[in-house]
Amino acid sequence: MTPSFMINANDSSADHEAVSVKKGANVSIMFMVETSGTYHGGLEFISTDPAIDSGPIATGESKAVTFTATKSFTFQPYWYASQVKKDYLITVNVTD
Repeated sequence: MTPSFMINANDSSADHEAVSVKKGANVSIMFMVETSGTYHGGLEFISTDPAIDSGPIATGESKAVTFTATKSFTFQPYWYASQVKKDYLITVNVTD
């Protein structure tokens, strides 16, 4: 079974700022960018290790990312047009 999560986010927060999964699981996270509280056209969610990038997500739209859980990491939300970092992180906690 593939663990799936829906994360609703805007410029200041996300409804889930942490998710937990088992090591080796194939994970799917759907990022939904809220129309309320999101400016400059939308957001992008990027992690560097492992390298995962949602790509630009316009307000009111969503995109899914999938990956195999090998270690804990964070997604950094950005305004994708200007690459300005938002003031929160979304953590993926990987447990044995």
